[in-house]
Amino acid sequence: MNFIFRCDGNYEIGMGHVMRCISLGKVMKKQGCNIVWVMQNYPDVVQIVSSAGFQVSTIDCLKDEKHGGLDLYDTQLTLDIAKNEGANVVIVDHYEATTDYLEKVRHSGIKLAVIGLGRDHDRDLTAAHWFLNQNLGASKLCYKIRSDCVSLLGPTYALLREQFLFSRTEITNSFDKTDRRVLITLGGSDMTDQYLMILRAISMVQRNLDVRFIVGGGGHVKKLISQARSRLAHNIQIYDNVSDMAEHMIWADVSINAGGSTCWELCCLGVPMIILIASDDQVLTAQELDNKGYAKSVGNLCASSIDADLAEALEELLYDPQQRAKMSSRSQDLVDGFGANRVSKSLISLCDS
Repeated sequence: MNFIFRCDGNYEIGMGHVMRCISLGKVMKKQGCNIVWVMQNYPDVVQIVSSAGFQVSTIDCLKDEKHGGLDLYDTQLTLDIAKNEGANVVIVDHYEATTDYLEKVRHSGIKLAVIGLGRDHDRDLTAAHWFLNQNLGASKLCYKIRSDCVSLLGPTYALLREQFLFSRTEITNSFDKTDRRVLITLGGSDMTDQYLMILRAISMVQRNLDVRFIVGGGGHVKKLISQARSRLAHNIQIYDNVSDMAEHMIWADVSINAGGSTCWELCCLGVPMIILIASDDQVLTAQELDNKGYAKSVGNLCASSIDADLAEALEELLYDPQQRAKMSSRSQDLVDGFGANRVSKSLISLCDS
């Protein structure tokens, strides 16, 4: 059972796609699969994937300026590697995989699996033999897929690292009005302006907070927060290149985070969260989590009054331990940490179909 992962990540588009594919790939390797990654040559990201135990083939491709997205040269290189490796399935987790790109993979005779995005109802996915959208509300969307396409929809299939499953046994949640520990993470992309907004927001909070910033985007973000914390009354710690994310999440009484894959990690550990929408594909997830009482969404990161709205939401949630307890319990029921195992078994079955 040989699989190709076609996935990229960097400080511009973030690292969520890479991290969830690493989670899936590790489970698949344990179940006897051979995995080769194909990705653009961002050295820091290639190192992360290689360090996780995967063989990586890098390609240097330009975007298709006429049609947008990955160019067909990228497709051909990916397929050449897939054929050399004897791949049964190419797994594509990429914003810029166009209809033409996906159709070329299908017509190669190799099965195509697509790991989806928040806006998949706008994409033509009729080339896919297999499709995953792990987001809450995914089953409400209408997808352009074939009737025989295997579809896995919802957080039951959330692709989490094993550390989150193991850390569930360490949870000792207690909720009190004096709680003050706040985790802040916006993912692996460069979110300098957004971190400035969050600093303004926590400056409006009256109680003294213990704050942990988990940052991406390079050293300048860490430096920016370091300079600002001297002007705030709160105890602020800054962490980058974090590998033990579950440990930081368990520490927190409340998380402030973007609406990507981090939401499912926090749900798995029962951490009450305030969601800031960082991109259009996060809108549905944020709305669904808010509407169903799993989280509080305060809207788009770029909204003019977002700092004041965030400060108000944070104070309200800290002062309401009963609401946080309900969020925690419901969230843990939603995401049990076994999603990657379920997805791996489904992909292995695809090889035999």
